[in-house]
Formats: sequence, structure tokens, C-alpha cells
Amino acid sequence: MEESQKQLVLDYQAIFKMDAGKRVMDDLADRFNFRGSFASIIMCGLPEHTALELGKREAFLYILDKIEADPNQEVQEVADAES
Repeated sequence: MEESQKQLVLDYQAIFKMDAGKRVMDDLADRFNFRGSFASIIMCGLPEHTALELGKREAFLYILDKIEADPNQEVQEVADAES
């Protein structure tokens, strides 16, 4: 992972681990159907709606991935892969 990517992960963590950031994540989880059943995202006969809902969920998962990432571990994994 490049230094700029590592810093970005640290920025996400700094913002979303604060109380205000946690409240925002809770709101996003509710709005983007993260806590609901996955079946509620799939709309039979409405592929455009399904795609929209999956896109919202993907954005939430991207943020969650950054918050939970270990920037130092990811750097090590890249270094191991290059060996």
C-alpha cells in the first residue's frame, strides 16, 4: 500500500471512530440497508432498483472496510507478496 493510501485509511479511521463519525455510520447503515435483510435489497422485476440499492450498500461497505483496515498489516501483505 502506498503511503497516500495508508494515510487515507488513517484519515477514515480518525473521522469515523469519533463519536460524530460513529453516529454518521449508524445513520448510513440504516439508510443504505446494511442492517436489514439482504433479500430486501433484491427487487424482483426491478433490476434498476436492485442495482441502486446494491450500489448504496457497496458505498457503505467501502467506508466500513477503510475503518476496519490495518494499514500496517496491508503494507506487510504487499511486501510479502513481492518476496
